[in-house]
Amino acid sequence: SSSAKEKLREESLKYLTKDRLLQMIEEGFETAKAPLEKHYSKPSVVKVEEWPLFPDFENWKYPFAQVIFDDDPSRKDPTLTTQEQMEEMSEAVIKALIDADNKEYIGYFLPTAETRAKRAREEQDDPDESYDFKLIREYNWNRKDKTMSGFEENYFLSVKDDSIVYNELETRVRLSKRRAAGGGAKPANLRLIQRYRPFLEAEEKLQRKRLKALENEEELETVNEEENEDEIVEHDEEEDQEQEDEEEHDEQQHQDEENGEDEEEEVEDEQSND
Repeated sequence: SSSAKEKLREESLKYLTKDRLLQMIEEGFETAKAPLEKHYSKPSVVKVEEWPLFPDFENWKYPFAQVIFDDDPSRKDPTLTTQEQMEEMSEAVIKALIDADNKEYIGYFLPTAETRAKRAREEQDDPDESYDFKLIREYNWNRKDKTMSGFEENYFLSVKDDSIVYNELETRVRLSKRRAAGGGAKPANLRLIQRYRPFLEAEEKLQRKRLKALENEEELETVNEEENEDEIVEHDEEEDQEQEDEEEHDEQQHQDEENGEDEEEEVEDEQSND
């Protein structure tokens, strides 16, 4: 399976030296530079356009999740056009809730007409404004993320300017319709009021950490620190050995001088006693 192959690859990478790993990375870049005009296994498939591929440095600091519905979540409202339904769905909010039996579920909220009008007027989210959403559906959920065993790495692509950027999907959430007691499926009469605020310090710290991980700064800093520590330790050991040798030499010389002084004092004493 693909997960078994990935595990084997990770185990193999553990035993590579840093130099060999860097060499493999460089070889990968060289391989990517080779022109590709045709598909590797389909001779009739040819290249029609070429785009550079980069990490999404602008948005990598934000964690992304893939949400998979068991059915089309858009609201079947005859008064709305297909375009309006799509716009409404693009503003949807999902939120974890707890029912009276202390069971968790996911609420699917859609913006009210007033909120949609506010969004259309505003270029940016206003921190002084509130936005209303109405609960439309309730879902059971199954969540997996990259910290769990067996979770496969997933990325998504976006077109940005004259390039393609990729970002990581670190969480996958599967939603299935929640049935209320008695077989009904009517959601509770809940309203969600949303306001915007600046990021907290802890949130900004996590964003910086994610971006540094992408840029490999943390790894490079760790490697540099370890190399510096090794150099300092080796240098200190050499200095300690030299200092120890000097101290032994000085101690021996001092001991010899003390022995000479003791002999002289004993001689003098003997002479005085006579």
